[in-house]
Amino acid sequence: HFSKLDEIRIRKFSQKSNLLLRFINFFCPSIYGQFDAKLALILCIFGNKKSQKNKILNIRKNINVLITGDSKTGKTTMLKFIDNLGFKSYYISGEGVTLKGLTISNIDNFKNNGLLGENGILALADQGFCIIDGLEKINNKERILFGEILQNGHLINENNKSMNKKRHLFSLTASINPKSSFYQNDLSLKENIEIDEKFINY
Repeated sequence: HFSKLDEIRIRKFSQKSNLLLRFINFFCPSIYGQFDAKLALILCIFGNKKSQKNKILNIRKNINVLITGDSKTGKTTMLKFIDNLGFKSYYISGEGVTLKGLTISNIDNFKNNGLLGENGILALADQGFCIIDGLEKINNKERILFGEILQNGHLINENNKSMNKKRHLFSLTASINPKSSFYQNDLSLKENIEIDEKFINY
């Protein structure tokens, strides 16, 4: 929630010229350049909104952003900048991430001598941002299933169809490193990054 003073400052700022360029300059100032990456992330922030019903068009509710490029170009710093903005967001490294950890996690329930289910990252990031740094570290099978969640909003568990049916409404903001550690402009996106084409379409 904004205070009255915040609202006055926002309205005053909105009257300035070259607003988009100002936002880009304000975004993660420790990283020089990276105009396109910063623009995409800014649009992701402002594009995250609640569902709107439309009988004619299937409107995408959230913007998903996948950033790639040479190693050591500030991708991690920009993702952490979003996480520190104060929005509802959860930042995780792709290393060791599994689909079960994203959707639901089990913890020991000593009282009942069993396991107790807890919400995973996607449920916690509902109506916010799920930030994954290093998507290439997640194996391809897990990424394809993750893509199903991006497309349908939920993952149907065939063993327990009552499980994981809650829709996860979030914006995915992720980074992925090229296979050769640097991006080759003479190759296509699919040839540069080791990821299934279906996932990119989501």
